[in-house]
Amino acid sequence: MEFLKMKNRMFLKIFRELWDQKRYENIFYMQSDAEDINSIDYIDYYDLIAIFFEDEEGYQRSMFLPYPLLPKKYQKKLKELIKEGQIKLCSRAWHDSIPKITKPTEFYPNFYFKKLSPNDSEYEDNDVEYEELQ
Repeated sequence: MEFLKMKNRMFLKIFRELWDQKRYENIFYMQSDAEDINSIDYIDYYDLIAIFFEDEEGYQRSMFLPYPLLPKKYQKKLKELIKEGQIKLCSRAWHDSIPKITKPTEFYPNFYFKKLSPNDSEYEDNDVEYEELQ
């Protein structure tokens, strides 16, 4: 529990530095896919605030915090900055399946809309198993 408290304090310290310096390009709002993309006013515990930065030694780092844990004084302004386009809105799929130091480049990662086709090996394996069962 102490580790989580320490992590949250560190996140807020770095978040405030980026916020005060107006380095909004390093702050991302990662929206869960439970609601419509255009509904930024919907608040879900699974929405994340992501920050991407370089540490003292020059390594790329990232940190994440659930949106409801962000102090209230930042929440309203954050939503306004998203609507203005200064803070990027993206899918939480970036957090769940991409290496964590990769900054999002668009709403969804490229693989998100990839569908299985009959030519995919995974699809063919399922057909073989299905045929064997019959």
